[in-house]
Amino acid sequence: MPRSSKPTLTLTHLRRYRHHQTDEAAAALVTADRTRAAAEKADELARARALEAAAHVERVRREEAERFARSELTAADLVQSEAWEQVAQEQLDAHARAEAQARQALAAAAAAEKKARDELGQKFANEQVVRRYERGVSERLERATEGKLEEEVAENMHAKRRSQ
Repeated sequence: MPRSSKPTLTLTHLRRYRHHQTDEAAAALVTADRTRAAAEKADELARARALEAAAHVERVRREEAERFARSELTAADLVQSEAWEQVAQEQLDAHARAEAQARQALAAAAAAEKKARDELGQKFANEQVVRRYERGVSERLERATEGKLEEEVAENMHAKRRSQ
């Protein structure tokens, strides 16, 4: 009977393949973890910059209000103040957008890390299934070999008894 031209997949090949998949999933998890850590730093930096900008704007507003209360502002100062207020608000809005983008990037990176962690768990479980099956096959072969040896010893002893 002719053999199929398809190569057969042995347990050893399957185990190696599953192990390779587990290694790749572990590498993907490391990359996802690093990406999430970088996204956390970017989020913290964006938040710090936004807080710093808000504090600066608040300090300038407070100082201006104090000068206004002391009647130290001229009409030109008030016009300049309106222009500054508009620019300051645009900067605060830009910082808020940057902070929101950083939060979104962090959420996406955290989701990707969770997915990579889940995939690693699945790949590892698949590898362990093959390893356990391979151990079971090896144990069954060992027991079968031991049984054959016992049969041979028993047959030899029986043959010796007959010849006596």
